[in-house]
Amino acid sequence: MVSPQPIEPEPAELPVLDESDPFIRDLVTAVSSHPDLAAWLIDDGLIRRFVVAVDNVADGRNPSQHLPFMRPGQRFAVSGVETTMRIDPRSYRRYDAHAQIIGSLDTAGTAQLFLRLEPLMDEAYRELGYPNTPFRRTVERAISQLLEVPLVEAPPRVTLGAAFYEYTDERLDDLSPVQKQLLGMGPENARTVQAKLRTVASTLGLQVPR
Repeated sequence: MVSPQPIEPEPAELPVLDESDPFIRDLVTAVSSHPDLAAWLIDDGLIRRFVVAVDNVADGRNPSQHLPFMRPGQRFAVSGVETTMRIDPRSYRRYDAHAQIIGSLDTAGTAQLFLRLEPLMDEAYRELGYPNTPFRRTVERAISQLLEVPLVEAPPRVTLGAAFYEYTDERLDDLSPVQKQLLGMGPENARTVQAKLRTVASTLGLQVPR
């Protein structure tokens, strides 16, 4: 299979970072027609929020505090008793809309959007204290974190730990917090997210696991 050639950014004048939100909203809504995408764009500081979230993911941390729209509306559920407790598959359905939105993104359009906004993202990343690291290197690490999550078809067994449920399979319990978050979306949703990440990364020529 031949990999697509990396695309080049379209020349465009960019707003200053502090005034970029309306510009970002217009561009993002053009790469997906999913009706729920607009809810992801309500908060202010979109570029800075995205950059911080990606930095969290790259380090294996769960970025949910920066992405309140990602929090599910229903509670996590398990089935069975202590010795046979498993994740209830209904818990996966809490993330169906999230995966559908990500899956709906036009791959070429999303890649072009990244290239167009890359100068603003680099600026926001320098503000975080990374003056010598291109933001795309951190994007590569973040995508790699998520592509390394195994797809577990059968609901995994869990046990109640001191504060949270823990996987009885050490291989799963040793995953980073953000990897556990993707695993908790269920295999179908995780497969959708990974597929989109992989194709966008390939289109951009990013170095990520195959």
